[in-house]
Formats: sequence, structure tokens, C-alpha cells
Amino acid sequence: MKLSPDEAARLYRDGKSSCLIAADFKLTRNGVEARIRAAGISGGLQWCPLHGTYEELHWTNAEAVSLMAVRWDQQRWTQPTLEAS
Repeated sequence: MKLSPDEAARLYRDGKSSCLIAADFKLTRNGVEARIRAAGISGGLQWCPLHGTYEELHWTNAEAVSLMAVRWDQQRWTQPTLEAS
């Protein structure tokens, strides 16, 4: 079964992480994230029950971040903390 960008975006908006979508459609996480971006979603944060962590969707893949931005630490992201209730 093929995954269209619109379907990937709908599943992502419904709360599925890109890893779960990838597992359902037998794709890579990067492939799913590319489809989500192609549908117009520029970024987001979803809980992934497979890995037990939050996944961040970036505007671009990590390879596309400029060397100068990394060198000057402009692309810093901190892991959100979870509080036990």
C-alpha cells in the first residue's frame, strides 16, 4: 500500500508519530517525514510509543542544516522532560 503526502500528513495530525507511520507502511522514518513535509507541515513534536520518546519533525533533514549554524550552535534543541504524576 502506497503512502501519499496527504495521507501521511493526516496520520501525523491525528497523533501518529513518523516511526509508527513508517512501521505501518514499511517505509523509513526519513521517507515518511519527507512525505509529511511535502504536504505542507513544517515541523512538529509527537510522542513515539515504539521508542518511548518525543520525535521532532524539522523543516529539513539533519543533513541540510548548514555547517555554520551547527558550528555556532544556533540549532540547539533540548529534550522535553516528562514529569511523573
